[in-house]
Amino acid sequence: HLIYGVLLVPDELDLDGDRFPAEVVSRTCAKYSASLEADEQHRMFNAGLDVVDSFISPNGYQIDGHPVKPGSWVVGIRTTDPEVIAKEKRGDYKGLSIDGTAVVRERNM
Repeated sequence: HLIYGVLLVPDELDLDGDRFPAEVVSRTCAKYSASLEADEQHRMFNAGLDVVDSFISPNGYQIDGHPVKPGSWVVGIRTTDPEVIAKEKRGDYKGLSIDGTAVVRERNM
């Protein structure tokens, strides 16, 4: 079972109040795509989840009929766990999270 979702949207506030320009989203996707791991709700265990796809969304891209902002970081997660599949089909999951840290630098513009 494949689940696709948006990991990071350019130029929009995330739940932590951070905003990332499109070039940062693109660089982050390129840098970390090969090392992504998936778990459920930041529990840091393998719940039969594997990241199998990671890309920057093109114009016109949709997930389940919902438009995705161009330049967003999209991931595809494969699972065989029946409980995870049931939760996804019921709509229990509301989003994806990077669960990482960053160094914030002030810029004078």
